Amino acid sequence: MIVTPGIFTNRTTLDKKNPHFNPSFSGGLKKNLRIGEAVLREFNSEFPKINSPFRIGLSIELKKDVPKYQQLIPRLLNLETEKWRNIDTMRLQVNRFYLTLDSYIKNLSSEIIKNNYSANCDECGDILQYKVLKKGIPTHNISFRIMEKNTGKKKEYGSHVFTVFGLKKNGVATNPKTWGPEAVVVDAWDKTMPAFDAISTFKQRFGFNPDRHTMIYEEVPLDKALVSNVKNKFNAFISDVICY
Repeated sequence: MIVTPGIFTNRTTLDKKNPHFNPSFSGGLKKNLRIGEAVLREFNSEFPKINSPFRIGLSIELKKDVPKYQQLIPRLLNLETEKWRNIDTMRLQVNRFYLTLDSYIKNLSSEIIKNNYSANCDECGDILQYKVLKKGIPTHNISFRIMEKNTGKKKEYGSHVFTVFGLKKNGVATNPKTWGPEAVVVDAWDKTMPAFDAISTFKQRFGFNPDRHTMIYEEVPLDKALVSNVKNKFNAFISDVICY
């Protein structure tokens, strides 16, 4: 199966072969929550002890000024360093081009397990999005960044990737305000939540302050590692150069 070029959340070869695919899917909030919970249970069964160095770093950042955690922080710093080494090793084996999403997810999953279940939210998000898409449900991986208003720089440990589905018909993936009341977020770090609760949870977890910060949302395409997509972008680049 070679997926056609473009963002995988558009209709692709995988969608066309899936008899359950429904581009206007809307299962209602309760049904969407059940689907998200089932996907997360499956994920947690396959990866029962995901170690995220970014999450460990965020924990250190939140605890660094709390007296009762001072003895714990050196151990967390050592663990963070160890898990970043695992992540680097895993990504060396995963960061290549693939003919199919199946082969990408299979290799990614295998390397996460080989490297002591080490993965950050972007790798977890790819696997979660793939699992929802295989059910025929249009799904998006969204990255947010918390930006400092006074400097324009990203807040330290102020970013995350999560999976969302159940958007209303005209919902814009990069604008949570348009997602509608049935949208559901599946977060590998936490749980399945109504999207309107999830955004509030993320702001609290990552220390968002509306007086100091703004949030930027971007969609993360699942097909970024596919040969077909890379070839398409390369051909478009060459065409631009020739036209120029």
